[in-house]
Amino acid sequence: GGDTMSITLNIVSQDNQEVVLRVVGEITRRSLIIRSLSWTPLESGDYELVVTISGEEHRLSRIAHHLDKLVHVLDIRQVNNGE
Repeated sequence: GGDTMSITLNIVSQDNQEVVLRVVGEITRRSLIIRSLSWTPLESGDYELVVTISGEEHRLSRIAHHLDKLVHVLDIRQVNNGE
């Protein structure tokens, strides 16, 4: 149990669409819900993946840590405080 909340993560990744599938997989298998997702090319040649996720707070609290381990992820940060 626990309170449901929402967070937005800003993920910079290499130009590899597989990272989108991996991120979605990591989120959905933890019973979290994707509210929005965008995949945008950056001038650097990398991509920015912005994903808003909702779910129980204890599940959300660890998702960034899990996503940061994915092979093509270069940087990840939470762009809101979950409120």
